[in-house]
Amino acid sequence: MTRYDDQMALHDAMPYSDDTVMLDDTVMRDVFTAAPFMPAPWDKVAPSSDGDAALEAELLALCQIDAAAGPQPGVSLKPYVLLFDEYYTDLYRMGTAEAWMAESSRMVFIGTSFSVNITAIALRSAISRGIPVEIVDPAPVDLGIPDGMVDITWHRMTAKEWVG
Repeated sequence: MTRYDDQMALHDAMPYSDDTVMLDDTVMRDVFTAAPFMPAPWDKVAPSSDGDAALEAELLALCQIDAAAGPQPGVSLKPYVLLFDEYYTDLYRMGTAEAWMAESSRMVFIGTSFSVNITAIALRSAISRGIPVEIVDPAPVDLGIPDGMVDITWHRMTAKEWVG
């Protein structure tokens, strides 16, 4: 069991409040009546040149997660990220993302292997709608799409080179 396997610790910072319900002796947040989520205080994360370890320590502190003990029920906050065992929902504004995909006239992907589901969903949307796709990556993955099937422009370069 990893520190992220305890879904109660990750999802419920206030286990006994006005917006919780009981289900088989388990306290669960009532997502239909709960107060809206507070915005993540990303402005409190200071830029650091001390490397990944310093950033990890700062993020764990921000989410009130003890590095040794892991998340604690009623204390820790779930980072506003999609974990591997979760689905895209409107908590992550998936409906908004799908609307943007449906309205887009072009899609640009920068530095992705398309192994993360949201990029695969966006690519499928672009292909099914027949809109142009641009892929910016110095070493892009082979998507297995036959030449001429889709309007794809490959930019074999870094994002910095493409923007500059």
